[in-house]
Amino acid sequence: MKKKVLNGVFFLLYVCVTALSSCETKDDDVINTLARPDIDLKELGSGHDSPNDKMGYIGRDIHVEAEIVAEGSIEQIELVIKQTDGSYMFNKVYTDEQYVGKLNTVFHKHLDIPAESVEGNYQFYFIVTDKLGQSTEVKSELTLKDYGTDAPEPEVKEYEGVKLIVTYIHNNSIDLREPFSDRNDVLQASSVNSKISTDIRYFVANIALYSESHLDFVFTGLDLHFDHFHTYQPEVRSSIEAHLATETYWRMHTAASFQKGTGDIIYTGAENVLNGVSPVVIKGVSAPHEGMAVALGSQYFAVTDTETNEDTPSIIKVVKSDNTVVKQFTNYKKISGFANFRIDYIDQAVFATDKNLLTLNIGYSTDYKLIEGTIPNPMSFGEEPFDELHNVKDLTKTSVLGIKKNQGVYNIDLKTRQIDQLLSLTNIELVVFDFEDKFCYILTSDGILTAYNTNDFSKINDVRFRLKNGKIPRIVASRKFVYVAYEGDKSIMRFGVPDLIQYKSIHVNDEISDIGLAGNLEEVMINNHK
Repeated sequence: MKKKVLNGVFFLLYVCVTALSSCETKDDDVINTLARPDIDLKELGSGHDSPNDKMGYIGRDIHVEAEIVAEGSIEQIELVIKQTDGSYMFNKVYTDEQYVGKLNTVFHKHLDIPAESVEGNYQFYFIVTDKLGQSTEVKSELTLKDYGTDAPEPEVKEYEGVKLIVTYIHNNSIDLREPFSDRNDVLQASSVNSKISTDIRYFVANIALYSESHLDFVFTGLDLHFDHFHTYQPEVRSSIEAHLATETYWRMHTAASFQKGTGDIIYTGAENVLNGVSPVVIKGVSAPHEGMAVALGSQYFAVTDTETNEDTPSIIKVVKSDNTVVKQFTNYKKISGFANFRIDYIDQAVFATDKNLLTLNIGYSTDYKLIEGTIPNPMSFGEEPFDELHNVKDLTKTSVLGIKKNQGVYNIDLKTRQIDQLLSLTNIELVVFDFEDKFCYILTSDGILTAYNTNDFSKINDVRFRLKNGKIPRIVASRKFVYVAYEGDKSIMRFGVPDLIQYKSIHVNDEISDIGLAGNLEEVMINNHK
């Protein structure tokens, strides 16, 4: 009896084990019969007009289209682009609802090519993984190029005498390129990695370069004589050692720079540059902190002095060239920028602070006495100042523009003390005006550069390019072209005004430090009376 019971138990166990084994075998058979994903790469190209040219342009995107069948249902899609003869690569994984869980689909995307990519030959991989962990990849050749190499040449040229200035990271060359004639004068700066001061619209004969160790003042070769230019050989006319010099700001006939390393002001005049006279140093005007210096007129200067320590107030100090302190403002926590100009024979400066806009006036009609005033910041700013101030002559003769990077552009009327918002916009990275203030170009953090009319800030057009590793490019604009260059690149992008159509890039032989514009920016006749 016991033996029969035991045999029955063993039989039941055998049946159960056999049944379980059969179930597992059946499930495995189902899994093994589900095929790996199947991919039919239909198109890989630079755009809808060239959908399968196996080409991509750096800073733009490539057009990708494929048909996918996945019996195990899609888990993810990955695109990989890897340098053929190098280690550079980038990828993008897609887990969008329109693909995940689908048994079949059409994939259509535009993959951004990072701006830091280098030209050359690449391998493109399209990889699909299903929910069973099975993957399939297809491979294709792909060539990445700088769009500027294939872009069209512009039909128009710059005005005669316009100078595109280029400085370099690893050598002290200064290129004075003439896009009108392809002429290039090469000068030598006092140091490598010089930056170019941009506010030179009124005195086109001068270029100011600043670096960690020097200030250089360059004569472009153009000398304004009544209603025309005379031309000469460009040269560096004067230089001076400067410890951590800041950008040199021109105010009519005078330029000033603050030295963060010493607290000195260095200044010069337009005629001094032309005649090769050395700049003047005002010693120890302020502490050697962050700061900006501006000439107010009649040998008056204002300098801001800011420490990173919030417990220490920021300072705006007004001094004369003999280092006499005229006025000092110490009730501000933050000073972010200024605008400087002349209205009705009065030299004026407006400073953006955390509490208000501080105005300082000195001029003939004030007997060269310092007159100060304030304009309250908009209530929405709280204790944050305008990020930038700009003097734009075509709005009104009594206005400056205020830039608030997370809110937009404002008109500040200095006579009525009225502040009006002209443009609502967020994520502003950079604001640039052409040298006649006809157009404003605003770059936002998504890489979109938009052109606006400055009379009413109506949008004209925009263009998109990639920001390189968070770097903000240098952008300068003439009446014909907008030039864009990244530090470390060897090419300068060029866009038409005002439609921002991209044209063939300008290539240089070394890594760029900075670019700038000077010369005949407002189309004045060049006449040497020959």
